[in-house]
Amino acid sequence: MSRILQLRRGNSAEHENFTGQIGEITMDTDSKSLRIHDGETPGGTPMARRDEIPDLTPYDYVVEWQMPTPENNNTWYRKYKSGWVEMGGILDTPGKGYQSIQLPVEMADTGFSAQVTRAAGTSTSAIDCWIQSPGASLSTTTLVYYVATQTGLTWLVSGIAK
Repeated sequence: MSRILQLRRGNSAEHENFTGQIGEITMDTDSKSLRIHDGETPGGTPMARRDEIPDLTPYDYVVEWQMPTPENNNTWYRKYKSGWVEMGGILDTPGKGYQSIQLPVEMADTGFSAQVTRAAGTSTSAIDCWIQSPGASLSTTTLVYYVATQTGLTWLVSGIAK
């Protein structure tokens, strides 16, 4: 046999005079909405119904992201609804020479913006670094850079994702 869960309920006026327990959920039978209680606030906090949430269609917002961790080589990204993506990470490259970064998000084309800069708290000496090796073709998945002397760099790529 199935069970029925029935929440405490009451009309809007009854809710305004009621202070529920911490974490208690009640139903307002007038507005047909739920209220979350914290044990202190009379009436609790009304939760929005879907028809009360504003239309976000004209706005761009983050739909996917990654936080930097040792498992993903300290890379991060934010991908927006429009396809715009911002991503970056930390380069702690010892020595010098050409290095490559596997981008966490594939770009739509090679018209993206890329930069390598000194990380906060690193040496104040000049950065001898540039993006992409001479004669190399640009890639939508890999960023190639050259570093002569500097370690402790950060990288940033932005543009339209595939």
